[in-house]
Amino acid sequence: MNKPKKVRQIYAELQRVYGGEIPSHELLECASLIADAADDSVSPSPRTAFHGRTPFSELPVDEVMERWSWRIVSQEYSSEDDFGPHISQETLLEHTLSMAA
Repeated sequence: MNKPKKVRQIYAELQRVYGGEIPSHELLECASLIADAADDSVSPSPRTAFHGRTPFSELPVDEVMERWSWRIVSQEYSSEDDFGPHISQETLLEHTLSMAA
């Protein structure tokens, strides 16, 4: 399904639920953002498996601080998630530029 059709369908649903509460232009912007998020090519594919472990970046902050605080202050720690796929800087830059355009 192409993006305009997705945006129209999402907008119709948002209009049905929030029509009286939120201005139409905001609903349309939200519908566009939701459609973009669904087509996000930077995110890992749905086939990516985490083998039953929750990714480090999705753990509760208190648990991370209690169990792995050394990782946060470690010089060797990088911003990429140990359980997820690596996304190159070039890909992130291209994605950011496309979102800004």
